[in-house]
Amino acid sequence: MTTVWHNGSVWVDQHTSTHAVAARDGVICALGEDALALLASASQSIDLQGRTATPGFGDGHAHPVFGGIETLFAPVRGHTSLESRSEE
Repeated sequence: MTTVWHNGSVWVDQHTSTHAVAARDGVICALGEDALALLASASQSIDLQGRTATPGFGDGHAHPVFGGIETLFAPVRGHTSLESRSEE
């Protein structure tokens, strides 16, 4: 299944945006004019109506203090014995 989002702003990364994006089976396969070229054969097209899309944007973050504290200790979470830890 191919989906094309078009007629808006598609955020690609911190320095790049484009006006269209296409995804095939959930994986981005084309940007900009290349994505628009897939419109005729797309299973689905979504008109962004000038809005912004942020594909794949995830809020992965850490709180610096807690992230730093966690690195001070051995990674033993989920282990119940030394043997299970040494198998990794």
